[in-house]
Amino acid sequence: MKADYHINIFFSVEDGGYIADIPDLQCCSAVGETPRQALAEVERAKVAWLAAAEAEGKPIPPPRYRPFIYQAEFAHAGKELAIHDGGDGYAPTKPKRKPKKDGNA
Repeated sequence: MKADYHINIFFSVEDGGYIADIPDLQCCSAVGETPRQALAEVERAKVAWLAAAEAEGKPIPPPRYRPFIYQAEFAHAGKELAIHDGGDGYAPTKPKRKPKKDGNA
């Protein structure tokens, strides 16, 4: 199975349309009147982004972005949810526990 870049699509009131972006490709985004149009436009933008990076000899990042919902996994049934941050800044780190009043965590 070939890996591909994740695409976010959302409605923007400010822009009056749908925005599609590819988090792994800096500044690669597009606008459309419908989600399908935004997707088609960002696919064209992706092709142009990759071609320009290759022509300029710039590194092409591998697909790494994963939405938060897919980053969580259950270690074992009955255990707390484990959240992993690969150090790339995409996943929030697990919040630290607040100490109890007696000073123990």
